[in-house]
Amino acid sequence: MTAQYQFRVLDESATREEFAKAAGQLGLRRHAVLRDGEEGYEDVWSNAAETSAVNYVEDPDLDLRYVSVRGADSAKLLVDLPRKLAIFDPEELIEIAYSADEDPEELNTNLLRLAVTYPEYDRRVEFVFQNYATTAPDPELRMTALDAIGLYAWEQLRPVVQQVANNDQNGAVRDYAKRVLERWAATRDE
Repeated sequence: MTAQYQFRVLDESATREEFAKAAGQLGLRRHAVLRDGEEGYEDVWSNAAETSAVNYVEDPDLDLRYVSVRGADSAKLLVDLPRKLAIFDPEELIEIAYSADEDPEELNTNLLRLAVTYPEYDRRVEFVFQNYATTAPDPELRMTALDAIGLYAWEQLRPVVQQVANNDQNGAVRDYAKRVLERWAATRDE
C-alpha cells in the first residue's frame, strides 16, 4: 500500500454514521478505531485486500471532519466517496476563499478546510493564505490564516508569517505569528 495521503473535508451535514454506511457500500470494512475521546475520533477502513485505506477523522482542534485516502484504489475512492457523502471538492474550497461575500466565520472554517485538503504546496492556496494573513480586515481571520499556514509549515510562506510577526497593526496577531514561527522552528528541530 502506498503511503501518500489525499485529504478531503466532509461537509458539516455528513455524520460518522453516514460515512460508515458509504464506506460499507464501497466495499470497505472497519479495520481499527485509533482514538475515541476528548482528543477526537479516528477510525481506519480498508478494502478486503488491504491495499487501500480511508481514515475518518473528527478533529476537535480544527472543528472539522475529514477523510484521508491512500493506496492502490485511492483515485477511485476519491471519485466514489463524494457520490455517497457530502465532501468538499478541493477546487470548490479555493473558489469559496476567493468569494468576498462570505461571512468571516465561514471564511475562518474554509481556511482550515483548505489547509487540511492541501498538505502539499499549491501556489493557488499559498496566495489565499498570504492574502488573508496580511490583508484580512478581521484580526481573527488573519490568525486563522496563520493557523492554516502553520499546519504544514510550507517554507514558501515563512516570509509571510515573519512579515505579520513584525508588521501587523494588531499586537495579538503579531504575537500569534511569533508563536506560529516558534512552533515551526520546534517542529524542524525534532
